[in-house]
Amino acid sequence: MEVRAKSKFDYETIKELAHRSSYRLISPKVYWIVMIICTFIVFGTSFLFGVESDDIALMVVILICDAVSVYIYWGVPKIRYKALGKLQNLENEFIFGDETMKIINRSEEYTGQGEIKYSIIPKVMETPKYIFIYQDLRSVYIIDKSTVTNGTIEDIRAKLAQYVPQKKYIIKRK
Repeated sequence: MEVRAKSKFDYETIKELAHRSSYRLISPKVYWIVMIICTFIVFGTSFLFGVESDDIALMVVILICDAVSVYIYWGVPKIRYKALGKLQNLENEFIFGDETMKIINRSEEYTGQGEIKYSIIPKVMETPKYIFIYQDLRSVYIIDKSTVTNGTIEDIRAKLAQYVPQKKYIIKRK
């Protein structure tokens, strides 16, 4: 029996992919907490002990880092979603066979299908909600775990684990 799953290229899915790509080492929440604490420490100590010229330069650098972080967290997902153009809200159906994965794409303006061998998949990243199957460093298939039918997530993991090296199968708990 072939395991099936689906996904849709909606804004939430693209946002999750953008965040996972941008925040590889730590979760966005931890990153934001650290940034806020650092900002308060620098600004607080500067105003408590007097603002000097070195402090102003450090404050400017921290404000620039904060602005870049805001852009990465909120701006990049919106830009990536808009860049999809006609592929926005594209629906994918995945059929996991013994040695290949079949992909069927559907949208209002585009329909297609393809098949890839598991042996050419260089990397897989799994989160609590999605499985990201990379074709290369820039192309990724996104599978919504809640849509799996005719099997389980463990069945998909087992198929992929046969071909993807263990150190390239990354499971993110949060």
